[in-house]
Amino acid sequence: MLSVRDIYKKYEGAPLLNGLSFDLAQGEIICLLGSSGSGKSTLLRIIAGLEEAESGAVYWDGVDLAQTPAHKRGYGLMFQDYALFPHRNVYDNIAFGLRMQKHPEADIEKIVGERLKSIRMENFAKRPVTELSGGEQQRVALARALAPDPRLLMLDEPLGALDQGLREELTQELRQTLRDSHKPVIYVTHDHQEAFGLADRLLILHDGVIVQGGSPQELFENPANAWVAGFLGLGNLISGNDLQNDRMLSGQPEPSNETVWLLRPFDARMGDSQADIPFNFEGDVLDCIYMGERYRTKLRTPQGIILSIETPSLCVMGEQIKVYWQVEDVLCLKS
Repeated sequence: MLSVRDIYKKYEGAPLLNGLSFDLAQGEIICLLGSSGSGKSTLLRIIAGLEEAESGAVYWDGVDLAQTPAHKRGYGLMFQDYALFPHRNVYDNIAFGLRMQKHPEADIEKIVGERLKSIRMENFAKRPVTELSGGEQQRVALARALAPDPRLLMLDEPLGALDQGLREELTQELRQTLRDSHKPVIYVTHDHQEAFGLADRLLILHDGVIVQGGSPQELFENPANAWVAGFLGLGNLISGNDLQNDRMLSGQPEPSNETVWLLRPFDARMGDSQADIPFNFEGDVLDCIYMGERYRTKLRTPQGIILSIETPSLCVMGEQIKVYWQVEDVLCLKS
């Protein structure tokens, strides 16, 4: 399978990728997750053979691909703009890679038919791609990438051009299609919700390195540091000194500038705590938004700390409320 080892790459003289390594197993979906400019797309292009690294290597089943050009690596690529051929219809777009491989036309017809069925667009074969919706174009681009039976599929922000509602709708559909393909997949995105909905494993890039890797559940429950927790939007990050409280937690580090506490919104409890713990706050309600079964409420403490919490009922703007977190619900992170 795919092995990436010690990839280094500079951009405008500054390090962009700083010794990245990871493996990808058959049928596994990995999401490369990071903010814009973190090097995600560059890493993808290096793996694809479209760009060279300063050092490091990419292997497939133990074979170094340094001398293998992009078109001979057997990888399928799908980009944010889909790169569909506007002058070709749906059928001819999906058939393009197969014709480049010089498959017999009878085989092409069979394979394209299977791919159209897999994306539930059997009746769209002769439709011009310019007449398709964004979601339909996304399906055709994915079918075209899968048609030549690539040994690895790579997708670079494929939902990035779609509006939020359509992205959420297509995420689960895309995951099922990728799962059914049984292909190893590298999926690049900056959207953590999208990544959580798709990936078996996430690799978070920051400052040129993989700062944490693991399943969505592992990253959600145990972020490596405060930056990861903030990037993933896991909750309130409160520095030790901001607690304004000299009560210590048994077995926990003493609050300091290097201590950051993660207080998740759904763990907040209304009222005064029943024990002498430091995670008591009182503040004025700044906002309260209905989120379905719960309300997402923001409040500001007298010390200027802005907290996001979930409440079972509507809170009135300007209302003063008290909240607390149980010790066992709070994570201590490195800053």
